[in-house]
Amino acid sequence: MNEIDIVRTEGSWRADFRYDYDTKELVKSYGWKWRANEKEWSTTDSSIALALAKAIDDQSTVERIEEIEKLQGIADKEAFVMSSAKEPANGVRVWSPEGLEFKQYQMAFFDWYRQRQANRPSLPSLLLADEMGTGKTIMSAGLFTQISEQKANGDQSRFLVICTAGMKILWEREVRKWCKELSVIKIKGTKILDYLPTENVVVINYDLVIHHRPWIDQIADKYGWDLIICDEAHYLKNPKAKRTSAILGGRVNNGNRNEFRLDKRIPSIGGGKLFLTGTPLVNRPVELWPILKECDPDGLGENWQRFVRRYCGAYKGRYGWDTSGATNLEELQVKLRSSIMIRRRTNEVLDQLPAIQRQAIVLPENGNAGLVQAEWEAFNNHEQVLKELEDIRTNKDGDMDALVRTLGDRQQTAFAELAKYRKLVGLAKRDHVIEHCKNVIDSRGKVVLFAWHKDVVTALVEGLQEFNPVRLTGADSQTSRQASVDSFQDDKTVKVIILNLEAGGVGITLTGTEQAGFCTSVVFSELDWRPSIMQQAERRVARLGADESATNILVHHVVLDGSLDATISNRLIDKQNVIDQAIN
Repeated sequence: MNEIDIVRTEGSWRADFRYDYDTKELVKSYGWKWRANEKEWSTTDSSIALALAKAIDDQSTVERIEEIEKLQGIADKEAFVMSSAKEPANGVRVWSPEGLEFKQYQMAFFDWYRQRQANRPSLPSLLLADEMGTGKTIMSAGLFTQISEQKANGDQSRFLVICTAGMKILWEREVRKWCKELSVIKIKGTKILDYLPTENVVVINYDLVIHHRPWIDQIADKYGWDLIICDEAHYLKNPKAKRTSAILGGRVNNGNRNEFRLDKRIPSIGGGKLFLTGTPLVNRPVELWPILKECDPDGLGENWQRFVRRYCGAYKGRYGWDTSGATNLEELQVKLRSSIMIRRRTNEVLDQLPAIQRQAIVLPENGNAGLVQAEWEAFNNHEQVLKELEDIRTNKDGDMDALVRTLGDRQQTAFAELAKYRKLVGLAKRDHVIEHCKNVIDSRGKVVLFAWHKDVVTALVEGLQEFNPVRLTGADSQTSRQASVDSFQDDKTVKVIILNLEAGGVGITLTGTEQAGFCTSVVFSELDWRPSIMQQAERRVARLGADESATNILVHHVVLDGSLDATISNRLIDKQNVIDQAIN
């Protein structure tokens, strides 16, 4: 019989042991389940963990489990159980538009939200912390529809979505897709609007809220916000930041305007805020404080000093409070799940997810409209030259050789012009791509990042230095290429590899390892027009026969709205999804 170590993980228990038959049978006999995807024995039932701990006479683990059970007994047990639910209670179904359907765990979220609203009517703000790739935007849109249907006397519903600039278009599209009866408007620029919108859903990015705060308050006073979504809520982790003050209250200096005090929260009459984040902030407890103060002002968010002492191991040093630590995390996890938070990880709902999820992250033009137009003009010019070449080959009239030479020169010039603008578009997206990759790394770990142009690869490497990036391009030697692959595969500090699509799209494996962390995320900052090249690039992570822990792959195309890549992305995603369905 080998030694068994019972380990607490996020929302469950894990039994670690060196395999032998007798040890496995003992663990199995107490009700532990083998999770093939994770290659581990685990249980979410504390009583099962406690029984095994007593059987192997592990007194310290027995005491830990009993302490957690005590906390759960004090807390809202129903909420705690629902906070990790993968299917709705009693098979409840939620209406969805024709041709669309919510997944079981998404419907479980609606159950949880209703239960929390009923049990905490005076504290309507909550935290949806499902991991990236589970569809938090879709779940939020589902709430919009449900809340709208519950409005009395046919009153118009009002929703405010606060997100990053790069996600505004995605929010607009998902609301239109999942909320057929609701209208949506995106707010652009800092100029204060002189009218109140008739649309149901207002989408605004964080950096604009401070400029439009009086307008937002006007809508709140006249109609009331039924629900306010704060997407990527880790953007509110700094209580002194201007964006946090503008949304959650505080003193801010609004640029060149006179300073004004925001000493109240944005009113949310008949509703509250729903904070969305896939980043596990519980590992950095101090970053939760602004959200806790809003969601749980009489509990975890009641007293800052008490919170940071208990959960950040805070102490007062020479330069003030050091709150960088993380302590009593099991207790914090229980209290969060028993009050304000629901969190499901992708590996917990793998049976409900496709093997590969592809999504276009469409960025607003943000002053790049002229660049996008120039790219299209270069593309159309190149296509026209190719058409003329094809016509000459077909007709074979006149001095064909001379015409082909002339058009060949024009084609090279046109292609060089197109390549120039495609590179400029790639460079224009740099900051957004970097920010997006940071969010993916925080939520899912290692990332494979593809680009086409060498200058774009270099710019991305420079911008992601905090993640110890490695690169692979056609200009690198074979020795250097292999060193980059080995570092990404085996070094847990190397969080991102940045590759040229042509040089890095074939012949290498980038799945990561159990020791250094698996990779389940692919980001394309630039695209190839050929589906086969894109598929080969995806397969560097989604390798056939790779470890089952990497069975849910997230693929993101980061594109500028209206650009050539945006058009390519739509066609590639549609075509590849059809192929995937056809071959299962």
